[in-house]
Amino acid sequence: MQFSFFRIPSQLVSHLRFKGLSADAKLLYGMLLNRMSLSAKNGWHDDAGRVYIYYTAKEVCAAIDCDRNKAMRLLAELDTGKGIGLIERVKQGQSKPDRIFCQADRCSGRYRGIQPRHCRVQFTGRFFRCKEQVYFPNSVAALRTGAACAYAPKAV
Repeated sequence: MQFSFFRIPSQLVSHLRFKGLSADAKLLYGMLLNRMSLSAKNGWHDDAGRVYIYYTAKEVCAAIDCDRNKAMRLLAELDTGKGIGLIERVKQGQSKPDRIFCQADRCSGRYRGIQPRHCRVQFTGRFFRCKEQVYFPNSVAALRTGAACAYAPKAV
């Protein structure tokens, strides 16, 4: 039997900012990041080039085996409006699912205030590895081109 795994950023476990986040919310965020890589491969991006996903409350209920109230509470716990800001939900209209943007750079070292000097970037297919930090790109252009390191100085 072969297993598949979800990648969960280690900062969700180790950083003080995320200590109040429930274990189910951390698992859900790993599932959302997994879905985000699939959406990037399929070319689902908005006008600004940000990768988005559709993950309904019904799908959350099925994946985590919970009721609708808990699924909505977990999404709100991750949301920018009511929660910690790891995802951004954009309403699409009546009877359409919300578009979800994963704010993956909120887990990177740069959010912690660490500013390492420019370094070489290794693209592993799903994320960039820069020194000991991990940067999950949130744009199709970054995935296709192997964009510059998130910590590199920007050209002016």
